[in-house]
Amino acid sequence: MSLNKGFTLIETMIVIAIIGIMAAVITPNFIVWRNNRIFQQATRQVYSDIQKVRNLAIKNNQTITISITGGTGSSGSYTVFLDADNDCIKDSGETVYFSDSMPADITIGVASACIKFDFMGFARDGATSYANSITIGSKTGRSAIISVNITGNVRIS
Repeated sequence: MSLNKGFTLIETMIVIAIIGIMAAVITPNFIVWRNNRIFQQATRQVYSDIQKVRNLAIKNNQTITISITGGTGSSGSYTVFLDADNDCIKDSGETVYFSDSMPADITIGVASACIKFDFMGFARDGATSYANSITIGSKTGRSAIISVNITGNVRIS
C-alpha cells in the first residue's frame, strides 16, 4: 500500500492547460457581453431619465427642459433643469434637477439640443408641439434610437 498522496506534475499541467483553453474561449465572449450590457444600460438610463422628467413636469405643474450635449463618454451629457427664460440653455439661477453623462465608449447624439415637457406631459417647444429623437451608439457599432413624440410618449427602437 502506497502512502503517496497528491497530484503528479503531468496531472497538474493537464488541468492548467484545460483552464487556459477555457479562458481563451470565454474571454472574447465576455468582453462582447460586457460591452453590450454597458450599451443597454446607458440606453435604458437615458430612456428612464426622460420618463422621469416627463413625470416631474406633470408633478410640479411646470415646463421642464432636458438640455443634451452630443458626444462620446463624459463629453456626451444631459442636464435637466427649469428653464425660466425658455432658451434651452442652463443659465445661472435656474434650478437644476439632475444631470448625467455617458459611460466611456458610448455616444449620444440628438436632432435637437433640448427636449421640453410641459405641465401636461406633452413634449413642446414654446407654443408648438414637436417630436425629437436621441441616438445612442456604442464602439461596437450598436445603436438605438429613443423617440419622444408630441404627446410625450417615449420609446426605444
